[in-house]
Amino acid sequence: MFNLIREASNFRAALPEMNGPESVCERYSNHVGAHLLGLLAMARFLDDGRKFNAVLCGTGRSIPLAISWADWFNHAVYGEPDKPIGCHKSGNAVVIPFFNSGYRVGRLFISSAGAPFR
Repeated sequence: MFNLIREASNFRAALPEMNGPESVCERYSNHVGAHLLGLLAMARFLDDGRKFNAVLCGTGRSIPLAISWADWFNHAVYGEPDKPIGCHKSGNAVVIPFFNSGYRVGRLFISSAGAPFR
């Protein structure tokens, strides 16, 4: 199952329509996040550190992944000083508190949300 989801994610990321500047919102959508969370969960369940690190950091040469969790996170989740990637002209950002070393509130864009989550 791990390899099936990984290969499907790589296939989707390699599509020409996913690699232009106009497709950044779709490239880093919730769908990709769901794939990555599933891969991380499976790797952890299998207690396979090699697979876990490949998904988390994208460093597994024998387990290639087009978009790692770190890459996805840097595009889809942002902190106070960051600028969102501008996917939603209506500004439908969902504000979700998350904790980091500076204990600041972060924001997460929910690509399929019709209105802000409250």
